Amino acid sequence: MRLRHTRLSLYWGLAVLAWAAAPVFARQHAAQDPGGFRDGGQATISACDRRATVSTYNGLGINADTLTASKAIIGELWTATLTPQLDRGPGLWAIFLRDSSTQGTVVDLGILLFDNPAGPTELLVEGETLFNSPSAVHLGGGSPSGGPVALVPNRCSLIGQTWCAQAIVFGDLPFDFVFDIDPQLSSAVEGVVGSF
Repeated sequence: MRLRHTRLSLYWGLAVLAWAAAPVFARQHAAQDPGGFRDGGQATISACDRRATVSTYNGLGINADTLTASKAIIGELWTATLTPQLDRGPGLWAIFLRDSSTQGTVVDLGILLFDNPAGPTELLVEGETLFNSPSAVHLGGGSPSGGPVALVPNRCSLIGQTWCAQAIVFGDLPFDFVFDIDPQLSSAVEGVVGSF
């Protein structure tokens, strides 16, 4: 009887220990696998637990206007900032947000849009449209300009969504000795939507 009692106590002791340790294991597992974890209904870590990321890139390095942005965190504001090249005059800028990055397509938007050269720039985003911003104003001359702000919806389905942003920038460049709006593309920003 005593052996049976010891086995039963050992069994229940291990069961309680396993039950108490389940949330700790689940948290450790979620850190390794941000997609979430379910342990037989005992412990659940939300699929909403994933770190947001953000980084900048400039492909061939020819885009002189610089775009930066905050991380895209569900339920919070996403912001972008443009620092126009030093010799650019004041003008407008707008962001287009897509779901993937690209590089290698070099265009002269001045010729493409207005039949007036503005200089080569590289397209760095492609794919499905996630967001297009309204225009914002920049002061030119290398002065950083805060721009479009968007609320990232508080939806777990967005967690893990890749996003890539690039701006089209207008404002006179002095190289052609003609006052015009010289459209060019900025550097780009990419990231993954997260919950923190």
